[in-house]
Amino acid sequence: TANPGETIYYTLDGSEPTFDEPTKEPKDGTYKYTGAEGISVTKDENSSLFTITAIAYKEGLATSDISRLVFAYPGAVSSPYANPVSGSVAENTQVMLNTATENAVIYYEIGYGSDTPKDPTTASKVFDETNPITITKKTTIKAVAVKDSMKSTVSTFEYSVLDKLSTPASSIDTGAVVASGTVITLKADSGATIYYTLDGSDPKDPENKKVQVGDQFIVNGDAGSMVMLRTYAAKQGYTSSEAGTYSYSV
Repeated sequence: TANPGETIYYTLDGSEPTFDEPTKEPKDGTYKYTGAEGISVTKDENSSLFTITAIAYKEGLATSDISRLVFAYPGAVSSPYANPVSGSVAENTQVMLNTATENAVIYYEIGYGSDTPKDPTTASKVFDETNPITITKKTTIKAVAVKDSMKSTVSTFEYSVLDKLSTPASSIDTGAVVASGTVITLKADSGATIYYTLDGSDPKDPENKKVQVGDQFIVNGDAGSMVMLRTYAAKQGYTSSEAGTYSYSV
């Protein structure tokens, strides 16, 4: 209030503030305002607004008109979601966390194996989309989104790692000298598809146009030339194998 020495009385339920004039004590759900304490915002589940109804009083003056101060609660913060969702994933799968609430910050905690992580707080790690969470073993992630001091409910994501396929084996040991036209057979775990390259390039590179599919290839080349075989196996429901490398002299 603009007038020094005035006392402010207020209510939080929309009713008109009342007080006992002889004692100056508030009554009937009215509070006396003190600047040192301020007014704590409390959540009303039945309203999206927080309303303060206030009057000012000073002895010898008429009580002020009523002031109604209306504030909107911050919107609810959506819980974090993960991509991919919980479940069994291939080894080294990268998990992204996000929330539908724009500009909310995601905090998370991680537990491995049988360890259960604690619920995250604003003191926990901040998720950075440029640094996804890499799954290499059984992992549990708990995450919360925060905006304008409002917290979402905590989300929990649990991941296990799919069994890993064996690296395809070659019918001829690496380092062997073989004649041009020799057929080399590759063997992988049952039901797995074998991918390979013959120029030493990475067969796991999705943009590599030299990747071939199959379990046999013919060695071709001039005498003294080198063939560099790189191969791996893949199967739905399993983690792809490590890439194997085999070299042959023609």
